[in-house]
Amino acid sequence: MALDCPAGKQNGRLRVHQSDIAIAFSRAREDTEAFKEDHKIRVGIESTNAECKTAHGMGKVWTRELPKVTFAVVMETLACNVKRFMRHQCVQLMEEREEMVVATA
Repeated sequence: MALDCPAGKQNGRLRVHQSDIAIAFSRAREDTEAFKEDHKIRVGIESTNAECKTAHGMGKVWTRELPKVTFAVVMETLACNVKRFMRHQCVQLMEEREEMVVATA
């Protein structure tokens, strides 16, 4: 019986902390359609941020002062976007070649 009780072996007392309540409210809010709609853009940008941080070293900017850091971040973001553009172009080119091979066969 004690194993089924949420209080477990706490002498019949269930302890709830403010953080538990806050987490429960946050999770309930995250399940709503409004929350999901508002966070669509963020979900998309998180993969970009992760790529910039891991593949382009944005996690460790080795310079200080705002203008220098801004320049470094802009250059790293540009490198990420150019790399993605080139990958996209290569995929399109490969698809076109496959279509040409199928059409001539």
